[in-house]
Amino acid sequence: MANNDAFENWLSQQLRDADDYIDDNGFTDAVMAKLPAKPLFAPQKTSRIPTLLALLFSSALVISVFPVGYVVESVFFTQVSFFTLALAGVAFSTVTGAFAIFANKHV
Repeated sequence: MANNDAFENWLSQQLRDADDYIDDNGFTDAVMAKLPAKPLFAPQKTSRIPTLLALLFSSALVISVFPVGYVVESVFFTQVSFFTLALAGVAFSTVTGAFAIFANKHV
């Protein structure tokens, strides 16, 4: 056990006294020179066009089955408070914003 402590003390002393730079005869510089240059802008993994087409198609599908006329009629011809409409807008924008963030992270 004492031998291990002596080695640990020696190693700690060597690491404290060592220089920050270890000369490698230009090896690191040669490797870095051979690496490809980093692009200015990161390329897109996939095109956004299929995602937009899927969004438009699914939105059109939902609107075609959703009773838009009934909702518009009930909003304009009944007593719906502004607070209820504002709350529905906030809920809708929160859900769509969360979906957009989720979709953007997984594309």
